[in-house]
Amino acid sequence: MKRLLIGILALGLVIAFAAPAAAVDVKVSGEYKIQGFYINNQALQDPGNTSDAFYTQRLRVATTFAVNQRLMINTRFDAMEGIWGAGSKLVFDRTGASGVGAARDTNIEFDYVNMRFITNCGIFDVGYMSDGVYGTEFGNTEVFISKIGYTLPIPGTKFINIFQIKKFAEGNLRNAGNIQSDVDGDGYMYILMYMEKNWQAAMLIQYNRRADGLILPFGRNTTDFSETTSFWVFAPYFKGTFGDLYLEAQIYWVDGEVAWDNQSAAARATRGPLANDIDLEGLSYYIKAKYNLGPAYVGALYGMATGNNPADPTTLGGLSTGGVDWSPLLILWNDELVKWGGNMGPAGAQTNDIMSNASLFQIFAGYQVNKDLEISGSYAFAKADEIAIAGRDKDIGQEFDIKATYK
Repeated sequence: MKRLLIGILALGLVIAFAAPAAAVDVKVSGEYKIQGFYINNQALQDPGNTSDAFYTQRLRVATTFAVNQRLMINTRFDAMEGIWGAGSKLVFDRTGASGVGAARDTNIEFDYVNMRFITNCGIFDVGYMSDGVYGTEFGNTEVFISKIGYTLPIPGTKFINIFQIKKFAEGNLRNAGNIQSDVDGDGYMYILMYMEKNWQAAMLIQYNRRADGLILPFGRNTTDFSETTSFWVFAPYFKGTFGDLYLEAQIYWVDGEVAWDNQSAAARATRGPLANDIDLEGLSYYIKAKYNLGPAYVGALYGMATGNNPADPTTLGGLSTGGVDWSPLLILWNDELVKWGGNMGPAGAQTNDIMSNASLFQIFAGYQVNKDLEISGSYAFAKADEIAIAGRDKDIGQEFDIKATYK
């Protein structure tokens, strides 16, 4: 009889614990995107004699499992992302050996899985989450890493505290035969945000320490050198609407060093100044203004990312960029174009999907023809900050874009 009662009690506990899970609220969102490309003279050669045309697709599905009002599980995956006609291995891989992308064995890739737990003393986020997205779109390069996040609004104010601990790498090998435990990559971030009804501002402070071979400049290798890279990132931003005027601005400042460890006497003697530690630095900034004129609007933006001085072997500059996700133009530094069509320009002078070592000035205007149709255009020109290759000038190019958007 005792065993029967224990069995009934155990069954009751199973049902009690299963009952809340059975009432999970599931929310699903996503998109299915198909694009068609025609690219002419991608190498910018005269005369241009190459062209390409193709279609791409991607299914993206995001799901939230809300166990209750305080506990949620979030996940997202991409499926069958690639170029039509690529066969069963359709998925695009940015790290493919071809440089433009290669197929992978799977056609489903999960971006993140994380848990959000809301308490009376703040919000906790734990798991694999989006990172590299902050403030304005300028400087954003979204990646997915493991993090622990804590968000705490300050009661009675409009300030919000955000704390995050990030894990970039854990226990990697520096090089073959040199196994070490402290070969990790970690980050610690704090954001103080202020929110008004029509404007917001924030300040980001982040410290990164990486001992996993993140930066190996100037032709060094891990056989003679192992390095610990540490740097600070400071990034304030502002955006707000004041009547018909919209403004946004952002700054990124990077400062740190590469400290070389386990250097042999022979390596120091042969490498001269390259055997010393290296200073790291980077500065990028951006401002955009847009003014509404009834159904029309006009605006301008300026973005700048300082470059590396090749004549200074003691400093590695240019660590702050415009980011992969910031695509102000249809051709130059456009992630979608580079992702599927490859870099633009001739060999040795190509541009990729990130504005780095450069400045960009753009003016734009648009007109809302009706509630569904919008026509816009822009003109921009770009220049390099540092001349990386002797004999070249700083002019990168000019671009004029026309777009029509129909909803």
